[in-house]
Amino acid sequence: MSNSPKVERKLAAIMFTDIAGFTESMSYDEQQAMNAVKKKRSIIQPLIKEYNGVFVKEIGDGTLSYFSSAIDASTCAVNLQQSTYDEEHLN
Repeated sequence: MSNSPKVERKLAAIMFTDIAGFTESMSYDEQQAMNAVKKKRSIIQPLIKEYNGVFVKEIGDGTLSYFSSAIDASTCAVNLQQSTYDEEHLN
């Protein structure tokens, strides 16, 4: 018999986001690109909370979060897209 610890498993929906063309925009206007990241952060963090998600980390222009419900994850993603649709640098 093995004394290995019990592994707890759970289902999760993962959401990864990034800003299209971010690397290219960094080469043209670094300040504008960094402003886009700040704007995205101000929009996404409240949405993740609203839809019961967990913000894991941000790397450059990308974010990683997870949700216990696929419906919450997809609704959060759709709302993020709607909230950033008219933002020129957040397409």
